[in-house]
Amino acid sequence: MKQLYQYTVVFHKYGFNESGLKIYLDSELIIEPRYFLAVDEKDVIFKATREVGEEYAHSPDSVEILIKKF
Repeated sequence: MKQLYQYTVVFHKYGFNESGLKIYLDSELIIEPRYFLAVDEKDVIFKATREVGEEYAHSPDSVEILIKKF
């Protein structure tokens, strides 16, 4: 049986300081919160991943998928 999920995708921006250490700069929403009926969280992750644009593929560790089950 399918259940209701809400998901959003956030991109965390990082830069480097004078020492070459990675520092956090800012975050932005890639995908506004959306609702989806799915069997499990894997289906939600699959759908959200397909919606993320190619411009974020260079740093997949900075992309965060947030999921809430109702």
